[in-house]
Amino acid sequence: MKSFVYQIRSFCILLTHKRFTALIVVLLLFLPFIMAQTPTEMPTGPGARFFIQSAMNYGRNNGGYWDVPGVFQPNMAISRGSNIQVYDWDVHHDRYFTLYTSSVPGYYEIQVGLTNETRIDIQGAKGPTTPNGSKVQVWDRTDLTNQRFLFHHLGNGRFKIFDQNSGKVLCLAGRSSVNRSNVHLWDNHDGPWMEWYLIDVKTRQPFTPGPVYIESTPPLGASNIVIQNLEPNEQLVYGRLGLNDDGSVKYTFAMIRKPNSNKQIYRREMDMPYGPQPLIGGGQMKIENSPKEYDMFDYYVVFNGEKIGPYDRIYDIHQNEGDIDKWITPDGKHISFAGVRGQKYFPVFGNKHSGVSFWSVMQAPSYDPTSSKTTYTMQWAKDDSRLVENGSIKLKGWKDLREVRYSENGNDLLYVGAKDSKDEKFIYLNHQQIDGPYNLVRHIGFLKGTNKPYYNASKMVVIDNFAHYATTLQFGDRKFEFAPKQNVSNPTFAHPWVIFTVETKNNSYTGNDIYKKSSIEIWEYNYSSDELRKHGGVAFSAGVQKVGNAIYYVANDSDGSTILIAHGGKTLETISSDKRGKDGIIAIRLSPNGDIFTYYRNSFSAPFHLFKNGKPFALQGVDKIMGVEILDFCPSNGKVNMVINKDQSVGSEDRLVVNGNFQFNIKGRAIGNMMHFAEQGNDVFSVVEFKRGDDRDFSKQIYKNGKPISDLIFYSIVHFTISPDASRYAALVTLEKHNEFMGQYFTENQYMHNKRKLLVDGIIVDGTFGAPVWSKAKNKFLVLKQEGNSIRLVEL
Repeated sequence: MKSFVYQIRSFCILLTHKRFTALIVVLLLFLPFIMAQTPTEMPTGPGARFFIQSAMNYGRNNGGYWDVPGVFQPNMAISRGSNIQVYDWDVHHDRYFTLYTSSVPGYYEIQVGLTNETRIDIQGAKGPTTPNGSKVQVWDRTDLTNQRFLFHHLGNGRFKIFDQNSGKVLCLAGRSSVNRSNVHLWDNHDGPWMEWYLIDVKTRQPFTPGPVYIESTPPLGASNIVIQNLEPNEQLVYGRLGLNDDGSVKYTFAMIRKPNSNKQIYRREMDMPYGPQPLIGGGQMKIENSPKEYDMFDYYVVFNGEKIGPYDRIYDIHQNEGDIDKWITPDGKHISFAGVRGQKYFPVFGNKHSGVSFWSVMQAPSYDPTSSKTTYTMQWAKDDSRLVENGSIKLKGWKDLREVRYSENGNDLLYVGAKDSKDEKFIYLNHQQIDGPYNLVRHIGFLKGTNKPYYNASKMVVIDNFAHYATTLQFGDRKFEFAPKQNVSNPTFAHPWVIFTVETKNNSYTGNDIYKKSSIEIWEYNYSSDELRKHGGVAFSAGVQKVGNAIYYVANDSDGSTILIAHGGKTLETISSDKRGKDGIIAIRLSPNGDIFTYYRNSFSAPFHLFKNGKPFALQGVDKIMGVEILDFCPSNGKVNMVINKDQSVGSEDRLVVNGNFQFNIKGRAIGNMMHFAEQGNDVFSVVEFKRGDDRDFSKQIYKNGKPISDLIFYSIVHFTISPDASRYAALVTLEKHNEFMGQYFTENQYMHNKRKLLVDGIIVDGTFGAPVWSKAKNKFLVLKQEGNSIRLVEL
């Protein structure tokens, strides 16, 4: 940026002279062009000669190369005043361009041909008032500003070329790269017609100063950033963006594929990997004699611009997590996953290949998904579990090794190991045994903000011929130990508090009243201050709930009433057992604003009663509440989001939707994640599903506030996303019926095979896209898009 500093300093000097007032106004107009330019250091001299090709042609054909008209033989002269045009590639000297440093740092002169006295020149240059369409020509070397050019690298070898004199960009006339199209000057904007590749004359490879990885907010004003160039026949089939809380880009994740008709395919262990299905298999995958069309490709992951692969299929390491966010570290810089190649799984930890493989998801390694470390454990054989750290085997021959965790600062390693017997598990910190033995260790990790370990461990104790477990909870320096007959819940964390419940049997009671058989205490422990609070009086079924950063409890008292207890022990609400009824249903929810919503009914067929802060919650046109399908809250402002079922009959589609104080009726199957409530304002989008044809032939339509917003009908709608004020919406959709289930967007091959379309504000956008996300930082949708031979991050 030295050239930028130089020009600003010169500009400040001009401010001291009144006679330059008019010039100052012109420079103020020129300043945005200067600020938009980021110089790239370029190779210079005869050892770095280039062909220059348009991004409209690169990777597609041999057209679009800079050319001097009329030069078609080796010894023909290059005429002064000739306009640079584009033409199909040849080897004549008028295609050779060499860069030389100019007298202004960051700017280069461009030599044409093999003679050092010819330069690329802007005809009739007039500073920032140089008109669009000005001729880019061949001229004698003058060392003036209209022969100085700045190269701005967009990523993966793609450049914009700025003229110093005007701040404008070298561009194809008419956005055309057909033979004889002129290269001229134009205002800076985005598009491949003003982007160029510098192809090394010797290697025929594009010059790339370094890969561009999107790790945070893209540069202001950037709307078309290349994250990956594609080879011939490669195509984008899956794209995701992760955002930070402020809406800036945390990571880019794409999957691309390339046809490979000669590969051997092996049968999956599960047809649908992501979900609650049990992990089956455990043996070697068998040959698939009738492979699907979508399997005859090589698949690659492109993460933050880094290409990893090829694989036959790509999964989470344990093949049970389809959320890409769970594959990526919280800082967005490292990813872990497993790719199938042939009969084996090949894990990648923290962007790095581990160098090992495993046969089955039952053998999948244990690692820390939140850490950039590559440490993992794996069962290599029946009695040979190993721990690999920094690529070296640290431990081997153990009966069991698992639960690998790293501290927030990355310095401390925690894991569970059984060296001699699987029934004797110990906890290890930095390879030093700190506790054990236990029969079971779970919920192990480090306390937030302390780099101190926690874990939940149990020892089996036989009492009166029955097995019981004595539980130990360790939180940093504090250990809690409980008797074998005490039932201790898994801890819930809300920094700096950890909450769990301790149930003790009432041995003196011999009756059948479930509310008198045991007593439950709620324990609240602050691991920063070492404060411990216990709240008794709870008799049955104490559940710990989180709302925002706050915690509350829903439990039953000894008389059978349902109670809502605040963090700290205060009872906020009580619903007696008489109101609830013997076979009744009850739920209590606390909003982030402190509002208490309660609904209950005293028998299965009876209507619900709905209250807010102890008073009936008014609903428009609802005589009876026969179901509460959604009762949630907007995380940013706490307003209630609710869907009320007005009819209990089978197949009922008569519902009332509530967003804060706004209510409207809707018909159709529009529940669960098919409802999208505006954070700002009242609007609600609904994806309504209805039958079309046979029982399995469902179609979808988009509604806003209970009314369809267009006539478009879809077979699937995924990643439906709205702006906070619901003024805009976007989704990936399918317009045609497919044999494969298209209602999900996963990295499994079949879900990527059928092409989806991008829907933005009711319009189907041409092109191949990933999933849209709304960026608070940009106040726009961001999405990955394939444009020709590249994948780009674009704004919509």
